[in-house]
Amino acid sequence: MAEYSGKDLQVFWNTIDISGQGRRVVINETAGEPEEVDITHRGDTERTALETYPGTVKTNVEYSCLDESGGSAALLGIDINDQDTLYVYPEGQTHGKAQITVSNARLIDRSQPVEYDKEVSLEASFHAKNAVSRDTYSSA
Repeated sequence: MAEYSGKDLQVFWNTIDISGQGRRVVINETAGEPEEVDITHRGDTERTALETYPGTVKTNVEYSCLDESGGSAALLGIDINDQDTLYVYPEGQTHGKAQITVSNARLIDRSQPVEYDKEVSLEASFHAKNAVSRDTYSSA
């Protein structure tokens, strides 16, 4: 699980900058264990099993930011269940710095607590049925 935070954090939904004042991104990749098939024969003294295909890779991304625009943040313009590519730049879109790409990410949850006398925060959860790709950003 990778976690990044900082003032230079940028998050894009395809070409739309949804960074706001990004506070935290948590990327969690998981895969189920391969199933086992029992191939024990009658008369065997021990059980014998074979592994089948590996489990499916799934990625969950949790994102939280402050809404500096008072309710008109770009993140609020994305519909629940929309699917696109999510780009995370932990240190900004800076040549040679990390770029994390989550293809086919689906917005599955978004919250906007409205509290008296507090900053407006937004939280979103994205889910993808594939692994992330990690690279470095190139401005070329």
